[in-house]
Amino acid sequence: MPPSFSRSVLAVAAGYLFTAVLVRAMGGVLQLAVPAHEGALVYWVSLAGGFVFAFAGGHTCARLARRAELLHAAVLAGIFATLGAALLANAPSGARPYALGEVAAGVLGVLAGGYVRARAAATQ
Repeated sequence: MPPSFSRSVLAVAAGYLFTAVLVRAMGGVLQLAVPAHEGALVYWVSLAGGFVFAFAGGHTCARLARRAELLHAAVLAGIFATLGAALLANAPSGARPYALGEVAAGVLGVLAGGYVRARAAATQ
């Protein structure tokens, strides 16, 4: 395996794990902070947090890649979209709009993070 391929795989995997750990931690905090799961409040906090953490994951992925930053973030976004499609397919019909929002926030957050990093790298 060429070193650039290994770096690419590492960058995407790190971006994914970084995002997954942060989102999971946020879920735990929300369960403790809002035990009754106050419907809309939990959804909007989860949506905003998911976007922010996906942004951080996309930025991390692009930063570790050191080249073709936006392409690496797009690969990560594709992984999130694929996993999100499975989530949507298995979600109860009443929960699909919420699941779609979460998937969209994740994909857009990753792409935004990668874009910001790519812009920063281009100006250096």
